Amino acid sequence: MFQYVFDAQRAYFATKVTRTDEWRVQPLDRTARLLLVFSLLLLLTSDLVWAQMSDEDKRIDAVRALLKSIETKDQRALRVISSTQFIQHDARVPDGRDAFTAVLLGAARGTTVRTARIFADGDYVVAQSEYHLSRDRVVFDVFRFEEKEIVEHWDNAQNTCPAPNVSGRTQLDGPTQVLDLAKTDTNKALMNGYFRDVVLGGQSARAVGYKSQDLFHQHNCDGVDNPTGLQPKHVFKITTLHKVLGQGNFVLMMSDGVFDGQPTAFYDLYRMDAGKQVEHWDVLEAIPPSSEWKNANGKF
Repeated sequence: MFQYVFDAQRAYFATKVTRTDEWRVQPLDRTARLLLVFSLLLLLTSDLVWAQMSDEDKRIDAVRALLKSIETKDQRALRVISSTQFIQHDARVPDGRDAFTAVLLGAARGTTVRTARIFADGDYVVAQSEYHLSRDRVVFDVFRFEEKEIVEHWDNAQNTCPAPNVSGRTQLDGPTQVLDLAKTDTNKALMNGYFRDVVLGGQSARAVGYKSQDLFHQHNCDGVDNPTGLQPKHVFKITTLHKVLGQGNFVLMMSDGVFDGQPTAFYDLYRMDAGKQVEHWDVLEAIPPSSEWKNANGKF
């Protein structure tokens, strides 16, 4: 049997077919077909994974890509912004898709964006990121979706602290994983209660019912894990709570008030565990006078 194979192979080569272009092209054709099949399989797999993702996960991925486009200049990521309606709450930017994309693409080369935490609450996606621009900034971005498109944007930005706070914490370190999805509504209700009773209601004695005194980690630039006996460096008062957004163990409180006499927007992010606050990050930004706004939508 093997001799028959060898004889057939010898006869095939004796025809000098191996010296023809056709003989050389055939393996290339086979390779091209294999690569095409492999590419199609990859596309089908990615489409299947995308189809199985929840709407919230799809929105989170879209926001990640959008924020990264500040760094990469990838214009495909900008398609998620609605071209027919886009409401902007950043007072420095006019309404509309064109104005916002101009800001995103206009960042200087070398700009980087690192998103530390991101979560979704229904139609909203919240991202906490570090922007390396001409000056480093910590930024909360909040996007509202309608179906697959972003139709509204809020943000709050603050310069990065020059050093960790007294407790050795920075504005972004700490746990990032979203856990306890089944406790989303409970944790949002707890934070609503905390603001109602303590922050807005002034009942400071009730804070112990909402905060874990032994496990609490504070990331505010001037803060400390256990502030007992610490004299505050600033005078501030939160007067209005505008939004409460959360997923699992993370809850963002968006409010405004006064900080050292200046109208200020407060974005406070809390990590919850066992029904108590165990960690806090924040960003404070002065609200400019309305005469300087480039849109009429207000900060919130």
